[in-house]
Amino acid sequence: MSLVDRLAQHAASAAPVPGAAAALLQSSLQRFRELGLPQARTDGWRQTSLRSLEKLTPDAATEDASAAEWVRADASWPGIRTLLRLLNGRGLRAAEHLPEGVQVRSWQDALADPPEWLWQSLQRGYGGVADSFAWLNTAGARDGALIELAAGTVVADPMRLLLAHGAGFAGLAQARVVLRLQAGASLCVVEDLAAMGEGGGLANLVIEAHLEPGARLDWVRVQATPDAQSLIARSRFELGEGASLRYFTADWGAALARHDLEVVLNAPGAACELSGLSVLLGRRHVETRLALQHRAPDTRSATQWRSLADGRTRAVFGGLIQVEAGADGTDAQLKTTNLLLSPHAEIDAQPELVIHADEVACSHGATVGQLDERALFYLRSRGIAEADARQLLTFAFCQAQIGAWIAPLVRETLERELLARLPTRVMEG
Repeated sequence: MSLVDRLAQHAASAAPVPGAAAALLQSSLQRFRELGLPQARTDGWRQTSLRSLEKLTPDAATEDASAAEWVRADASWPGIRTLLRLLNGRGLRAAEHLPEGVQVRSWQDALADPPEWLWQSLQRGYGGVADSFAWLNTAGARDGALIELAAGTVVADPMRLLLAHGAGFAGLAQARVVLRLQAGASLCVVEDLAAMGEGGGLANLVIEAHLEPGARLDWVRVQATPDAQSLIARSRFELGEGASLRYFTADWGAALARHDLEVVLNAPGAACELSGLSVLLGRRHVETRLALQHRAPDTRSATQWRSLADGRTRAVFGGLIQVEAGADGTDAQLKTTNLLLSPHAEIDAQPELVIHADEVACSHGATVGQLDERALFYLRSRGIAEADARQLLTFAFCQAQIGAWIAPLVRETLERELLARLPTRVMEG
């Protein structure tokens, strides 16, 4: 049986969904079967090989995390409240006492009686074979959450979405999280893709957020899944008039990780600030594909991406900014800066602009290099040992990417994790 058949069979075996959603999920499964999986010649997938998945057994048994493991997972983000948590794509647990104006429904309940805006989003579907994992998720994800913030709701403190993997995990985990911020609502989210023990398998995750006029969303994503695991993730953010998104992602887990990040600025005044950091050691392949669409006039985006590659790792960043016809007054800037620490590592940076409007201010740039020998010499001339000087420069390169807008409690945890993951060879000189 082919991998496509095994994945489809696993999706079809999920608990049935009542109502009109059942037909939608069935058509999504059929679409996945028709498309198959992306190949080496598929646009946007030429750098990502799926050969490591050929022996995947999607229905492999998994183990539940122990109470002690949950305690350790919660302790890793001191002072940050957990809004919901999933283990290996299942077993939704939402906070007992939600902030006023915040509603959480399980994905099963949402599919059984979807609100009109969600139903329209699900019916829209996706494109071709490059999106086959998203079709698979629509067909087979039976756990996850629908989170809604009422108009004007302001949640001041960061809230964590704990999407944990490990604990003997070796099969296919699928989950979907959809967030809707009504007009004027505001929220800060920490998406924690955590490792709870050793595990492998494949996680296929889809996250969507819909921001209505004037909504504000800060999103911090930390990808620290088990070293032997593969992760295919898709994130989509749609912004209404005057809505604002600030987004940061840190990638330092998984043997194979692919993240398709799509941001759509649908109405005048929408703005986003996007940034990412990959710290790759050993043998890893981490690829980010950004598709940023300016669909309305007077929209703004600023994108900065950084990658650090050591050992035999490969980092790929493809950043496409598309300005649609009529989106005059667009201001879009994209820059990617990359640091190679090993002659065996590889970094591919592919920024791209496609502009169909007049009177825009758009630019992009990419650099790949090594530690600055002049800066290293300067530090050593001040009496700092070479190993310490390399550590300082490497940490500074990464730390500069952690935006000042990130809440202090979240920033402290990010910096602590970053220090723990810096290449040992850099630390030791």
